[in-house]
Amino acid sequence: MIHINKDFSKIPASLTSETTNERRREIIKLKKFQTQGIYSSRYKKEDVKTALSNLYRNKCAFCEQKIERFDVEHFRPKSIYYWLAYSWDNLLVACPVCNGNKTNHFKLIKKRVEFDDADYKNIHHLAEKYNQLEENLFFHPEIENPEDDLDFKEDGTISSDNQKLCYTIETCKLNRPYLIERRKRIIDNFLQQQNEIYLQYLSTKEEALLYEIKALRKLFKKEALDKENEFLAFRRKMVKNFSL
Repeated sequence: MIHINKDFSKIPASLTSETTNERRREIIKLKKFQTQGIYSSRYKKEDVKTALSNLYRNKCAFCEQKIERFDVEHFRPKSIYYWLAYSWDNLLVACPVCNGNKTNHFKLIKKRVEFDDADYKNIHHLAEKYNQLEENLFFHPEIENPEDDLDFKEDGTISSDNQKLCYTIETCKLNRPYLIERRKRIIDNFLQQQNEIYLQYLSTKEEALLYEIKALRKLFKKEALDKENEFLAFRRKMVKNFSL
């Protein structure tokens, strides 16, 4: 997980269209999200999916792996927060596995908010307000920066002392074997390349050895800053752990 900066000056047109506003008003009147296609299709429009895909670089908001097919995920579940079904600050990108694990899990410390007519005019900008009111335990990648509170080990496992991050890790199952192996492979490849350089240059000039090691570490650090890469939080933690 990493922090994502969403542009609220460019809300996808499908989310602000009169048709969507009409569907939203109908849902609010019924006090329940409606699953029929005329309702569920509104947040899946191509401009919404394209904007989210570009923002998240085709990566899951939670596990950070590249995904060919993603789900438009509702941070606050639409089955509970029906009025937020089409809210730009409530829509994320999630892989099918993380989305399936999250489902409607959304634990709170304080009382759950209810729909308030006064909030309608700010329907695309309620996440931060609601986070403060509810003190939800699920981490919001567009509001909070998790990197200082995430801990990764070289074996690819993820943990945290932060209660909110712990709940998110557990709920989305971010320590599932597949993800652990994918993360571990990154550092294993780095260490293998480093060992190969040592073996190749150890008996030659020390100057050449140091040059190659420095170049490898510089490349690893550069890849940890490349927003297109997977598992950036893990890569950046390894940069710190290895003092690269």
